[in-house]
Amino acid sequence: MSSFEEIGVNAKRLRGRFCLTQERLALEAGISQSYLRAIEHGNGNPTVRELEKIAGAIGGKLKISIEFSGQESIIL
Repeated sequence: MSSFEEIGVNAKRLRGRFCLTQERLALEAGISQSYLRAIEHGNGNPTVRELEKIAGAIGGKLKISIEFSGQESIIL
């Protein structure tokens, strides 16, 4: 699974956890519904700022983790 696909799966899962429609989350995050749909399907190329907006819209904070094969992760 690519990073973009993983981001999409997680975005959709979190949206469901908070019982938000794509329309509502997109509105709260200040992005278009079609772009959120593309992100959720692994077809979008969201910027860090856009991911921060999505996280903020559900009351979260964006953290980026870099994983090294077989080693520790670093969170930026």
